[in-house]
Amino acid sequence: MNYYIMEKSILNLLLILTVVATAQANWVIKNVGNDNVHVSFPSEPKYDENSQIQSQIYVSKVDNCIFTVLVKNNVIPNTIIPDYEKFKLLSAAEQASLVNEFLDKGIMQFIGNSSIISPLKSIKVGNYFGKEIAYANSGNVNQLYTKFILVRKNLYIIQCTYKEPSDPCKASKEKFLSSVFIN
Repeated sequence: MNYYIMEKSILNLLLILTVVATAQANWVIKNVGNDNVHVSFPSEPKYDENSQIQSQIYVSKVDNCIFTVLVKNNVIPNTIIPDYEKFKLLSAAEQASLVNEFLDKGIMQFIGNSSIISPLKSIKVGNYFGKEIAYANSGNVNQLYTKFILVRKNLYIIQCTYKEPSDPCKASKEKFLSSVFIN
């Protein structure tokens, strides 16, 4: 009897591993925006562009998880960085200070009154500065894991949304958020 249970457990484990391996094989690398930013999506993302607000959005949905990249073009107001060419000549510390000031204010406006799951953390992707944060929207229905990366004058918002807090999307979320690279 124990042999039968063990055999059935092994078969179930093999079936699960096969399903997971198949799901991992469908990932698609997309060049998003106009700055050679690349992100891996779990499936081919839908694309939409809004020229009025100078933005592009890429969305892929798998089960109860939504994987999104929102590109906001020309977001840096001239009051923060009046001359981008001069900004590039600043020291890394001065650049980081200006970018952090801009991102901190913008992110707090972006998430509004959401509940913070993990605090705002500074990140760097290639030569570009950014922030990451995890938060729950009003009512704590969705959990959102988000990276904000400023590339030149464009803001890339890379986000994985759990439609339910107990969703088993952790591996896909980690793969998606860590897949960002910039040429």
